[in-house]
Amino acid sequence: MTPTDTTAKPKAQIAKPAIVGQRVLRADAQRNRDAVLEAARKLFAEHGNDAQMDDIASKAKVGVGTVYRHFPTKDDLLLALIEKRFEALTERAAAAVAEAREGEPWTAFRDYILWSAELQSRDRALSQAMADRSEKMACCAEDSGLVGECNLLIDVCQRAGVLRKDFEMEDIPAMVCSVGAVAMAASEKPRMRWERTVAIWLDGVRAPAASKLPPIE
Repeated sequence: MTPTDTTAKPKAQIAKPAIVGQRVLRADAQRNRDAVLEAARKLFAEHGNDAQMDDIASKAKVGVGTVYRHFPTKDDLLLALIEKRFEALTERAAAAVAEAREGEPWTAFRDYILWSAELQSRDRALSQAMADRSEKMACCAEDSGLVGECNLLIDVCQRAGVLRKDFEMEDIPAMVCSVGAVAMAASEKPRMRWERTVAIWLDGVRAPAASKLPPIE
């Protein structure tokens, strides 16, 4: 009778299925993509939708074909930037929720709003996108988790009694759009300051409320 072979045999490697729609980039291709996004971020922030793909390629120090290979249209490139912006907004909102729970809720809320407003004021492309693509922006906010984090922040602040009870999530993007409009107008009307707009808005949303807000619907 042949003795049983107890030598461990290596397990067969099972290939992991590729995720549908996911494309893994080579390291050099990823660097090029990141360079294009960074160049586009700066040029879109300064020039808005007037930024040109050729200029983006030049600033990123890549060929224009590389830009189009990653982003076939300017809208594709802008959408990628918008998605990255919402990722940053969501991350900062989550930090604000943690700060509100651990320390001063109003300070956490105020600092998040000021940070978001300043970000918006520096980016003409995002200001234009929020005005022209409101439905897409709403989808990005939902998909990124931003809506959920902001609702948590609102809840913590309202429970602490520092934010008026009739404040709604929709009041935040309304304020951000206003900041974008004021910041764009300030190039021709220097006395229009987005910082004043936000300061007045923050005084208006802090508890206790002096008057009742009109309903959202």
